[in-house]
Amino acid sequence: MVAQRQQVLVFFLDDFPAQRQAGSQTLAVQVREVLACAGGAGAQESLEPVSVCHLNALHLHDEARAALSPDELVRMSRLMKPAGRQTFAFAHSILRLLLGEKLGCAPADLVFHRDALGKPRLDHCQDPIEFSLSYRHGAVAIALSDAVIGVDIEEIGAAGDTRGIAQRFFSAPENRRLASQTADQSESCFYEIWTRKEALLKAAGTGLAGITAIDVSQPLASARDANSVEHNYRLFSRPAGARHFLSWAVRV
Repeated sequence: MVAQRQQVLVFFLDDFPAQRQAGSQTLAVQVREVLACAGGAGAQESLEPVSVCHLNALHLHDEARAALSPDELVRMSRLMKPAGRQTFAFAHSILRLLLGEKLGCAPADLVFHRDALGKPRLDHCQDPIEFSLSYRHGAVAIALSDAVIGVDIEEIGAAGDTRGIAQRFFSAPENRRLASQTADQSESCFYEIWTRKEALLKAAGTGLAGITAIDVSQPLASARDANSVEHNYRLFSRPAGARHFLSWAVRV
């Protein structure tokens, strides 16, 4: 199997009071520095090409919102909570900044559309770049690859009734694996399975309707795309910081 070039970047949005002074770094500068430290504009050929970093988001909310398209601003305005709107703004502006660096163009020039099932795609892009975006409660995960990819990040403990969710949405092998865990391992196992399922479905581009039809209990899984064509995916999972769990799926 040929290794796909892939890169997964996780950003935690922090406010650092010590950096309130004028002249603190812009969001664009911070993202460029993160990308440079993560290996530059080229994705990595690695099984775990993950970079986790913290951005100083203090006083940068206006910059993040200014980078959004009119459509993105409308979608952001529909969110009820201010924290959700802020995370949305940072997530989509960071995605624009990263793709702009990768493609050598201005972030504002990127035009996205969503297909019939809601998967975001770039318009008029000649470079074969695949991307996926996930964000939860001040954490943003972005996956970039030359193969079809999906990423999901979740805050540990946010799902609520994990037992009920598992009974409703997990496959029999997934539930057996969850039941075999010790008490202190079960929560981590639940979020590994849940984020894998979401990452796989995002890669397949079929939405959550097929969540009960897939099994992610092994590192290699299959899923049908929007045209009912079955593909295989390699799954990767790991904690991201102290309170989040991350998974991504790459088509092989």
